[in-house]
Amino acid sequence: MRHLISLILLGMLPVLLSCGGEANGAAPEGTPSPESQANQANQDSHAGHDHGPDEAELFEPLVGGGSKSDLKFDSIKIDLGGVFQHHTYPLEFPFLVEGPDPVILFELDTSCGCTEAFTRPDWDLEVEGKAWPLNKPIPAGARGAIAATFDAGRYKDDKASTITVRGNFLSRRVTLSVQTHITPVFVMDPTVVQFGSILSGTLRDAAPEEIVKVTAMEDFKITRWKRTPPGVLIEQLDGVEKTDDGRVIRSFRVVAGSDMTEGRTSSSFIGETDLGVELEFMVNAEVLGAVKYAPSSRVAFGIFDQGKAKSRTIKIESTRGAIKLPVPTLEILGDANKVMQAELVTITAEQHYSVKLLIGEDAPAGSYNGVLRITYPEGSSVAQKEIMVNARIRSSR
Repeated sequence: MRHLISLILLGMLPVLLSCGGEANGAAPEGTPSPESQANQANQDSHAGHDHGPDEAELFEPLVGGGSKSDLKFDSIKIDLGGVFQHHTYPLEFPFLVEGPDPVILFELDTSCGCTEAFTRPDWDLEVEGKAWPLNKPIPAGARGAIAATFDAGRYKDDKASTITVRGNFLSRRVTLSVQTHITPVFVMDPTVVQFGSILSGTLRDAAPEEIVKVTAMEDFKITRWKRTPPGVLIEQLDGVEKTDDGRVIRSFRVVAGSDMTEGRTSSSFIGETDLGVELEFMVNAEVLGAVKYAPSSRVAFGIFDQGKAKSRTIKIESTRGAIKLPVPTLEILGDANKVMQAELVTITAEQHYSVKLLIGEDAPAGSYNGVLRITYPEGSSVAQKEIMVNARIRSSR
């Protein structure tokens, strides 16, 4: 009986091996099928193509299936040369669908500097001037172009931008590049008018002035001044110069007017021009009155402990000897009057004084705020001056 069972089992062995798959030539589990191996070989054959996908991109699914045609560009680089800010420039990269199959473009990705790119279908006169939709097949042998507009905006100097084209063509991806050098429409020399410290109009013999040269992409006119710094005058001079690169230079005289108010001025001229771009440049100045105070607006003793004496000094002088400075009188107003004293010291008669503010050791704790008022004799034409003063005295422990 045992011999009979053994013979039966031996007879079933070929059947068992056939069910397992290995005996009849089927691939073991985990081995790619012939179809998978063929697809992988097809992908590998394009891995080294110029402008082709990177390693990770090889395994991305192809939109519309892979095409046996490639997208061949006449050129993948455009050098616009020198361009100007605030202007736009058209771009086009002509291409040919080379091969037996249609191709599909499913992404046109632009970097900064380029407007949205589109496919121009030169092969189809019925849609001339319109964009060819993404994901719509482009016929084999078709000629067209990737078109866009470069916007110089406010960029300056060298600028590079790209358009990345992705689709089911053999290369899978092509990067188109644009390079240019951007020059402002207007270049000012100097870029900022620095008058520095100047006397107010009633104290000076002549009005300070500065000549600003404006180099423009082409000749221009100021249609109106949209903004001017208070008290500053501007005049366009006659004549125009030309540069070697075809630009023009116009000159403007900028004058610190007699009615500029005392204090710091930091503002700009803004002019509307017939070029459609505004002309703008800064003006900085510090207008000084007849008398200079340092500090000029506030004296702070800060926080200190009771039982300690403190002092601060204010300088008063005739600005650049503009006037003879009469002897002033001093007065402290407000709570500060309870703990502060003001003492005038003559350094140079009629030219330079100093004020010494004192807080004695016996000053009580508390917060003290007030004003130091500096007054000049009636008829001297020197204006009264007020400077804030404050101190905080802590209780002794």
